[in-house]
Amino acid sequence: MRKFRRQMAFACSAMIFAAPIALCGRAVAEDKLLTEAVNFTGTLTYLSAKVPGFMLIAVRDGEMAFAGFGKVTDTSNKAPDADTMFRIGSISKVFCGEVLASMVLDGKVRFTDRLQDRLGYGLTLPEKDGRPIRLIDLLTQTSGLPREVPRADGPPNDPFGTNTKEAQIADLKTNPLLFPPGTAALYSNYGFDLLGAALANAGGKPYADLLKERVFDPARHEKYRIQSVPRR
Repeated sequence: MRKFRRQMAFACSAMIFAAPIALCGRAVAEDKLLTEAVNFTGTLTYLSAKVPGFMLIAVRDGEMAFAGFGKVTDTSNKAPDADTMFRIGSISKVFCGEVLASMVLDGKVRFTDRLQDRLGYGLTLPEKDGRPIRLIDLLTQTSGLPREVPRADGPPNDPFGTNTKEAQIADLKTNPLLFPPGTAALYSNYGFDLLGAALANAGGKPYADLLKERVFDPARHEKYRIQSVPRR
């Protein structure tokens, strides 16, 4: 009960003190529930995260609402808006998962395919306890690979420039997996690097082209759109 009261007190305080924050740059959707949900959830998240700036965007039945909180720089009071650029970060993993799912639907690959059979790097990939890395293991962060590709630091203007196919091959030749694939979970950007490479090899074209065709191209995306359940 005490924990619940503390949470309610925090929520009420957040609503009171964050009223000016919630009025930062935002698009108001015709769906009033969507607008309220974005602003309320965004306000609480911004206050609890203690970050300089934050933006929340939601799409529901074709309508979009977004709200910006905080400021874009230390020297500006401008709140993030629709034109503010953010590093895309791990959102790209969702896109990669959609590419994989669409290729499975098309019969190009299977979730249970061994990475060994799809990567095309021309080497024997590591296994542990007789368990190979499968595509589904890469997607679900259960591959046994470390967080990042072991490599030299890249320059400030291209910090990931040293994450190359050659660096990946060098590591795959020498370093064992941290655990048998599919038996544990560990966040791994490395795994998604290899998943993208495997999908590009299986699709016969650069991963960027697959991403455009299977995620960002509206006509292609419509083919795999999940039909919404009618409201009651």
